[in-house]
Amino acid sequence: MSRVWTARKTSTFVPAAVAAGASAPYPLSRAGPPPAAATKQALRLLVGYTLLFLPLHAGVCYFAARSPGLAVVAVPAAAVVLLTVALARWLQLDDLLQKLPLVLAVGLVGVGLVFVSSLSVPRGLAGMDFFGGLFILIAVVSVLGSLYKPLAVTYQAVTMKTPFRDLCVAAGALLASLALALVAHALPQFVLGLYSWAVCGGYAGLVVTEYAAWARSSPGVSLELRMRFEAASPRRKEPDVVGAALGAAAFGAGLGVLAAFGSNVPSPSPDFVRFAHAVAREPEGVREVLAVMPPLGLVGVVFGFLKAGHSLGTMVPGNPLAAARFGWQALVVFLTYPEVEHPLVHQLRVRWLRPPAVRAALTCAALATVATALVAPADKPRDAQAEKSAASPPAVPPPPTLPRTIPPGDLELARITGEPPELWLGPQFAPRPAVPAPAAPAQAAKPEDAGAVGLGGWVLGLVVLPPLALAVMVFYVGLHVLPAYGGFFETPEPPKSK
Repeated sequence: MSRVWTARKTSTFVPAAVAAGASAPYPLSRAGPPPAAATKQALRLLVGYTLLFLPLHAGVCYFAARSPGLAVVAVPAAAVVLLTVALARWLQLDDLLQKLPLVLAVGLVGVGLVFVSSLSVPRGLAGMDFFGGLFILIAVVSVLGSLYKPLAVTYQAVTMKTPFRDLCVAAGALLASLALALVAHALPQFVLGLYSWAVCGGYAGLVVTEYAAWARSSPGVSLELRMRFEAASPRRKEPDVVGAALGAAAFGAGLGVLAAFGSNVPSPSPDFVRFAHAVAREPEGVREVLAVMPPLGLVGVVFGFLKAGHSLGTMVPGNPLAAARFGWQALVVFLTYPEVEHPLVHQLRVRWLRPPAVRAALTCAALATVATALVAPADKPRDAQAEKSAASPPAVPPPPTLPRTIPPGDLELARITGEPPELWLGPQFAPRPAVPAPAAPAQAAKPEDAGAVGLGGWVLGLVVLPPLALAVMVFYVGLHVLPAYGGFFETPEPPKSK
């Protein structure tokens, strides 16, 4: 007698059994590519930042410096276009997206015909302007025709293959780049450097926190050892993510204060001098501000370091070599860990960091902040009218003229002889010499390329130093956390002797 075939149960875990308010279960496994593939993916992200986002951010900064109004209009318009495409993708309007270029082309042709018909054309159409415009139009159409295939492929890749969330992240990255460019144009260079240090510290705090949670979910460590590790500090089981990020940001801000102090001690920049005078309101305010900066920076560094360690349950610094090795592993894990839904597979603690596109955009924003602070000019350009009025010599009022009484006989003699009357009346009636205006203090001629940055400086400041700064900040912030978690969960145990 034949038996009716039934499907075999492949899993004994029911996700609905995990209550929404219950404590999260211990993860039994971790997702993600192998270490070699993850490292390659992280390097691809850094190369993509250098080749794609960095030129885009440089262009936004250029337009914001030359024409802020144009940048404020153009960049949000591009972000609105990306958000519109994302909304169409979310509503599954794929047919409309495919026909949208044709609709736009027809609309542009109609607008062009209306514009041409409204022009006053000379008789016989023999004007040179008409033929010149016609030739330019033909050249533009021919160039666009030759670029039809690349433009079509790019349009399909953006509208049909890019996910909805990635389009929203790209629009947010454009707006963040514009905001960073406007902030860099308005703030002094040392304030922008302090902000970039704080951003690096906060980013490093997120990286270290997520690595600690990832290391705790190692499947090679038994549950008994994991519970023993968590029993040493209550923060090891329930870490304070916000406290760790704020402590790391305070650590970075303290380093930024110390860096600003070191760069302004030999020769304070004009922006720093103006800031010190505005704060102290005294002529000797620069020295007072410089004297306060080292203690303030040291307090920020110590407080941030201890706060980040206390939030994750570690207070004692570990081996620097282990911190460097686990720091690179933490960056790779932060950049490449995928988004998973299974409750028994490790997930990132911060919910909004789970999409990889968000972490990539956050990394690019941190790198762009550091690059902008490194290549920003030390002295912001001031108003041209103010500079002209400051450079011109002060106006000197003419001396007051005293009335003089000249005898009429001498005036008649002067008219006859043709000599001025002062020669006949004596030196007391001679005209007073004009008071010369005080000469402006001579300023040393500044060469045109004194503040220019060479090609090597641009490459160093835009490509090499930003990733290095993030890596160094992760190392210092995680000097106590990375060896503690990585050394316990990622170091294989020696085999036990029988």
